[in-house]
Amino acid sequence: MEWAGLRIPAGCLSTSLILLAAIVALGLRLEEVLRPGHLFGVVQYDDSVYLGAALRIVAGQLPYRDFVTIQPPGLPLLLVPIAALSHWVGARGAMAAARLLVPIVSAADVVLLGLLVRHRGPLVAGVACFALAAYPDDLLSAPTVYQEPFLNLFCLVGAGLAFDGDGLTRSGRRLWLAGLAFGLGGAIKVWAIFPVVVLVLLLWRRPRGALALIAGAGVGFLLVCSPFLLISAPAFVHQVLISQALRVDVVRVPIVVRLVLITGVVITNVVQITTLQRQLGLAVAGLLAGFLAVCFLALPSPQEAGVPPPGVGWWGRRKTTALERFGLGSLVLILAAFMIPDDFYFHYATFLGPFLMLSLALAAGRLLPLLRELAVGLAALVLLGALMHALLVARGVSPAPDPAAALDRLIPRGACVVTDNPAYLISANRYLAGPGCPPLVDPYGATIDLSQGRVANGGAASSGAAVSAWRGYFERAGYLLLTPASGVRIPWTPALESYVERHFRMESGSPVLVLVRGAGGPPYSLASLAGAPP
Repeated sequence: MEWAGLRIPAGCLSTSLILLAAIVALGLRLEEVLRPGHLFGVVQYDDSVYLGAALRIVAGQLPYRDFVTIQPPGLPLLLVPIAALSHWVGARGAMAAARLLVPIVSAADVVLLGLLVRHRGPLVAGVACFALAAYPDDLLSAPTVYQEPFLNLFCLVGAGLAFDGDGLTRSGRRLWLAGLAFGLGGAIKVWAIFPVVVLVLLLWRRPRGALALIAGAGVGFLLVCSPFLLISAPAFVHQVLISQALRVDVVRVPIVVRLVLITGVVITNVVQITTLQRQLGLAVAGLLAGFLAVCFLALPSPQEAGVPPPGVGWWGRRKTTALERFGLGSLVLILAAFMIPDDFYFHYATFLGPFLMLSLALAAGRLLPLLRELAVGLAALVLLGALMHALLVARGVSPAPDPAAALDRLIPRGACVVTDNPAYLISANRYLAGPGCPPLVDPYGATIDLSQGRVANGGAASSGAAVSAWRGYFERAGYLLLTPASGVRIPWTPALESYVERHFRMESGSPVLVLVRGAGGPPYSLASLAGAPP
């Protein structure tokens, strides 16, 4: 390839584009993480669940046996080395370190995707990497700790091992290692099963290869999960599998909203979107689907772009490669899976990102023999627009509250605090307490597990087990820290509210409601919290 009179090897240019995209991805995500409050403050609920579980593992408590968590143990185990830092920097410092890790993992995802398509040339590598670097849902997952960037890391490692160029590897050992990587990803989030299913279908003519992949996946998953299955198998199965399968949310997120969030048109993490955003999101979704359909159905594959061999007709020249079928198959399967459950959150689409960008990049590669310089120019123009949008997303992230100073005055060290959002306690270095304090790592998940899949404002209050458990948590607490989202995490009943109002007095109503055991103090009511949205 020539540029400014110089001939640049395609492989060198592809590698340069991959590294540049990774640097851009890292910079955009650090822009978010380093915004006011995001390094040490309360950003989201989820990060406190994963780091909190890691902190308790370091303290000698085990998930599923000593505390409830409705997710596999993979991410908390990955965060154990960071949680160990809390002995020197506190839980607050450990949270900052965990959040700084996420942009690095996201940038590594960009590199791994680039390596998967590097053989297809600079256009495909550049489109895949820069598109993933600019993907808004991936960006919005960066200021805190979610499962999806780590899940993508292992799935992309697995895909890289499974493919030689555009074809599946003939090595059984590599397929086993690919399965191992996917299995490790499944120990973070079971969604790793989707690309594994697609690969197994692609290997249907090679049963030994398919078995090697499945065996590796099983070993990878059990390598992480078997200790917990051996110690507390019934609790593991109930919390991770049964509770999630039975989960029922109050309101079903409309499919159109899911599609809008997946396209990244909405640059906020709320579901309440405007009519204009809906229309724009649907238009973008339609354009993406149309682009993929035209490229894969109407354009020849790169291997067949020249003069066709004798006897090869129109349809024969449009055959897809194994890598293209893997990208498209995973994209369709994950999209279909996203449409089934009642709930959907913006960070879910982060898992879709690599497969969407893989498919778009491979589709763009089919345009290159036809349009040549025009294809490169169009790709550059679209990516420039995407990067500008990504910069708006990164800079549009609102500052996060940092309640540490206020809570430091209100709650003494070592106090037993029960809360519906442990992120406040981690931020204030008040997370771990002495013996006898309830090990509430995931209040939302605990309610779901105790009430057979029901959220607090969706019927959990009718579950005697859930209400009784929370009554026991309150009885053992010296302090309560309640946020407006407690209505969806705590199964409030009139009796439960009455118990709290009789036995706790208000210490502060700002930034959150802090109650201390004892009588007296200003009057307050929990009724507003019980019905508050998250």
